[in-house]
Amino acid sequence: WQGIGHISGGGATSRLLFSYPQPQLDAILDYLFLPRFGLSTQLLKVEIGGDGQSSEGVEPSHMHAADDLNYQRGYEWRLMVEAKKRNPHIRLGALAWTWPGWVGEGGRHASPWNDVSISVNYTICWIRGLAQYNLTLDIIDADWNERGWSPAFVVALRAALDAEGFAQTRILCGDDAHSFVCADSLKDNAELSSAVFALG
Repeated sequence: WQGIGHISGGGATSRLLFSYPQPQLDAILDYLFLPRFGLSTQLLKVEIGGDGQSSEGVEPSHMHAADDLNYQRGYEWRLMVEAKKRNPHIRLGALAWTWPGWVGEGGRHASPWNDVSISVNYTICWIRGLAQYNLTLDIIDADWNERGWSPAFVVALRAALDAEGFAQTRILCGDDAHSFVCADSLKDNAELSSAVFALG
């Protein structure tokens, strides 16, 4: 099964994992992440919790408000730590399925692209939180899961990643399952094309 990536996202899809007792929990995590054993997961993509119902549940945000920052909320941090402990070479990715209403400056249905400086800062703050767990991010999806994207956000995020010392974090865009707008946009935009590592 090598060459497989897995997603922990879409609202609490892995929420009950850490409710398993030992030794069953370690056995499940081993089957998921140990190389050449079980699934041998090579890429783990997690949800950047946004305090919103994103499918099966709600993942808490690291920032309920602009002045509220807490890297202890949620369980994705622990899942990434457990994955990395079993496979130091596993790649880590992340994507926002939802965004707190304050990011879009207009409530829960507001677009995070209304002011990309806010959404970029929100994303960078989440990436900074990985350092508290001795983790680094390999890939960031610069989209809103299946809800569109913003070329301005992609370019601004790339600049912020580089400025913050996260040059190794690559940008993937095009998470909209129903169109290839991102791919089409790259053809005639050199700045955007240089910011994007891969298409989803």
